[in-house]
Amino acid sequence: MNLIKLFFSLLVLIIFLSSCSLPQIQTMPPGSSPDIQCRCQAIFPTHRMQFVHSLTAILPNGDINVAIGVTTVDPDMESIHCAIITIEGMVLFEAEYNQQKITINRSIPPFDSMEFAQNILNDIRLVFFKPTGDLLEAGGLPPDANICRYQQPDGMIEDVITHQNDNWEIHQYTSHYKQTKTIKAYYADTSDQNISKTKEKIPLRYEITTHGILGYSLILELIEVQQNPS
Repeated sequence: MNLIKLFFSLLVLIIFLSSCSLPQIQTMPPGSSPDIQCRCQAIFPTHRMQFVHSLTAILPNGDINVAIGVTTVDPDMESIHCAIITIEGMVLFEAEYNQQKITINRSIPPFDSMEFAQNILNDIRLVFFKPTGDLLEAGGLPPDANICRYQQPDGMIEDVITHQNDNWEIHQYTSHYKQTKTIKAYYADTSDQNISKTKEKIPLRYEITTHGILGYSLILELIEVQQNPS
């Protein structure tokens, strides 16, 4: 009986360890690392910008909600202002992130919890702000991508992956290598690769997936972008 318990315990451990691993980074030719790092850094805004997106949220219970998202980011100040607005113009949620402090200006159920505010602002930070941690490694990711791996101050691992067609991904992991979040950005409509890229290399579409039992997905499609908004 004890042997059976031990067998199943080892089986569970093997499955857990096999599912919690990081993609292997391929060593690139000497001297290529700075170019790879530049590609990883280039996907993030370098100055204050405001984005307007159509927002589709797929919630843990399967419900689908559609709204408009207005996001202003300032990388230099590390500040964020975001709002979620209905098609009719009602503000469902409005919050700010400044100097690591979150301020909720307006919220209507089910958007009225601090947990929701933290999640949405963390998503925005991951999409628009450069990683603040140490670069662990930069190299190739088969078949044709480049990758930069960072370790954040809180121990989280952040992989920034850039593809040859300029689309990119961010994968976030815990310190135990369990994947918590995936972000994919597309510069052209995947159904029509002939669509030209927007100015300043702003992705037309983001797909944000939070993994886990309470995971959710966000799809953001670009409507408008302004540089240095008033």
